[in-house]
Amino acid sequence: GRVGSEGRMGGTGPMGAPGQQGPMGHEGMWGARGVAGIAGTVGQIGFKGDTGHVGQYGADGLDIYGPRGRTGPAGHPGYEGKPGIPGPSGASGLEGAMGLAGGRGEKGHLGSPGHDGISGHAGPEGHAGKMGANGHDGPPGPPGPPGAAGASGVHGNSGAQGTAGGKRSAGSASGGGGGGQSGGNSGFGGVVAAVGNAVGAAIGKGLGPRSGGGGKGGGGGIGAAIGNAVGAVFGGGGGAYAAGAWPGGWCHPPDAVCKSLGIKDNMCGTCTKTATGFKLENTKAGLRWGAAGAAVDGKSFDDNYIGKGSMQARNICILAKYGNKPAALPEFPTSGCAGHTQSGIPAQAHWYGNCRTGSYREKSCCSNAALLDAGQDFGKFGVGNSCRGDKDTDSVLGSLTCEFGSASMHGPWPIKACYPLDKACTDLGVKDNLCGTCEKTPDGYRLVNREAGLRFAGASFDDNQIGKRSVQARNICILSRYGNKGQVTRQPYDTCAGKITKGGVANQVHWYGNCRENT
Repeated sequence: GRVGSEGRMGGTGPMGAPGQQGPMGHEGMWGARGVAGIAGTVGQIGFKGDTGHVGQYGADGLDIYGPRGRTGPAGHPGYEGKPGIPGPSGASGLEGAMGLAGGRGEKGHLGSPGHDGISGHAGPEGHAGKMGANGHDGPPGPPGPPGAAGASGVHGNSGAQGTAGGKRSAGSASGGGGGGQSGGNSGFGGVVAAVGNAVGAAIGKGLGPRSGGGGKGGGGGIGAAIGNAVGAVFGGGGGAYAAGAWPGGWCHPPDAVCKSLGIKDNMCGTCTKTATGFKLENTKAGLRWGAAGAAVDGKSFDDNYIGKGSMQARNICILAKYGNKPAALPEFPTSGCAGHTQSGIPAQAHWYGNCRTGSYREKSCCSNAALLDAGQDFGKFGVGNSCRGDKDTDSVLGSLTCEFGSASMHGPWPIKACYPLDKACTDLGVKDNLCGTCEKTPDGYRLVNREAGLRFAGASFDDNQIGKRSVQARNICILSRYGNKGQVTRQPYDTCAGKITKGGVANQVHWYGNCRENT
């Protein structure tokens, strides 16, 4: 049979009941980290809260007093108590506040020189210097001892009689006279002249006849050499001015001009009178001085601090005028004294003078530290460039100009410009004028010394705390009015005042006054 047609789809049936819940699945894996969110804005600060109200006061308490009682009778007076035990000492007061700073002080004085530094290590040995120029010919040496007599020769045959010869007395006299005169002139002083004449004449007579007309030259030369040697030892100034090694060469002996100017030591220089003093000069080899004699152990002088007015120049002038270790200094060298260094001459050993004037630590070893005292030995100064001495050499002193004046104007501190206590001072009641002049003022007096300053017992006064109303000024007024350790009958006013002398006056040692009042 045929297949039948497909039947139609039936309608949707009703929904079935829900099925049961299945089991929970496994936990899934974490996802990737999310992008960070945008930060929010900061919130505003809140407003300040209101202040709370002040609480009310509580009610007042009761304040009830009882009635006032009657006044009682007066009590008996108490007995006086025993003295109390002394209380403990009070504690030290607190330190007061720092005072206001004072005005800027004046420039301080120059401090004392520092101590000598430690000697440095010796440097490496220097290279050999260039060969020096040939020295001048030395003076002739003394004659050697006579040789032993030779053996007698064979007796010769008699010769024929010769013709008559001329007189030879002139040759013999010339030889003897020349030797004697040369020896006499070389020595200085009567004894030296006599010795020189005798020695020279003897040698002249001995050599003159043998050399005929040339006897004068032979005998005179040897006589001069011996005369020079004798003169250098006994005459002080050396022999004749002649070539020779330092210090004996080119040394001028003292002459009549030096003696007429009162010069005790010409230091191998010529002497010339000037309008205000004298001048020593030696431009050939330089001035020099030594304890045994300028031509024997003489040394030159320092080429530092030698100009006009220098202390070294003044001291060398004292040495020239009064000699070494003078008993007294009738006059003092002025600021016109001056030395001049000579160039073009070999440097020589010298006396130490390269120090500051006023360096009392070097007074005994440096010729520029202070003015020479009477009796002081110049030979005690150092040699070279230090107090200890060394081998330093300096250019020589070619000339020295000297001038002397009164102690009042040119003497050293503290005798310089020290005015005596005169009637003007005593009329004002001044017992000690402190080397000053006395002037009357409306309220008292004034002491003045602008040349060298006021002083007491060789010392000046402190330049601090010296103005008006200062205690130091009042004490100095007491010193001048009543003298040292005098009886004080009236105290000075606070108008007393000191004034510092500035310019042209050197600083001096002083009494201590730089302290606070009542300390």
